[in-house]
Amino acid sequence: MSIPPGKYDIKLRRRSDWSKTFILKSAGSAVNLNGYSVLCQFWTKDRTKKHVDVTTSISDAANGEITLSLTDTQTALLPDTSYYDVRLTTGTTSNYWLYGKVTAEEGYSA
Repeated sequence: MSIPPGKYDIKLRRRSDWSKTFILKSAGSAVNLNGYSVLCQFWTKDRTKKHVDVTTSISDAANGEITLSLTDTQTALLPDTSYYDVRLTTGTTSNYWLYGKVTAEEGYSA
């Protein structure tokens, strides 16, 4: 199923665990993700440096739910701005479903 990817900008704090759950929909209905795998990475805008491989899971396949997460160690190393997308694959078919900018802000509590 090929659709234009949705845009969602992420804002997170460095040195803090981060997790976000998304429900993927097509024509207003949740997409059944049984048989799919999901991939997400954070890169520089020109895609010359990968910052991190995001931990991904299909948390509720029947209802189109995926979860992206990073540990506090991973967020500590992020630059101020990076970019990401989410690619789902089933069999030999891959499509991008989501993309956006990632803003990492410094936390104040040590």
